[in-house]
Amino acid sequence: GGYYNPKQQQQQHLRSLSVASGSSVNTAIETDEKEDAADRLMLMKMALKASDLGHSMKPLRQHIKWSERIKDEFFLEGDQAKKLGMQVKPLFDRNKNRNMGKSQAGFIRFLVKPLFQGLIPLLR
Repeated sequence: GGYYNPKQQQQQHLRSLSVASGSSVNTAIETDEKEDAADRLMLMKMALKASDLGHSMKPLRQHIKWSERIKDEFFLEGDQAKKLGMQVKPLFDRNKNRNMGKSQAGFIRFLVKPLFQGLIPLLR
């Protein structure tokens, strides 16, 4: 046997009622299945984003190394955008973004923390 899945049990019950009564509940079941698929997709996207931002959860020394690498990557991208005459986002502009500590504090407070606060309860 498998794991107990109340939603699956409910769908099987609705299907049996549908057959017994001659009515169709397939539309409701398909809607539930689509919502489940959308929920799974959102969870996978959140997990992927968490892995991308995971350096923020590492010990400080490792976090700083990864932050420096990302900063260098952003600045190179900003330099390239300038060469092409494109507008450069402040985070990618080495002349405007000089305070890495302040930048990282905002990054963790407004991106990393809310993501993990939303994801962790879903994984329990």
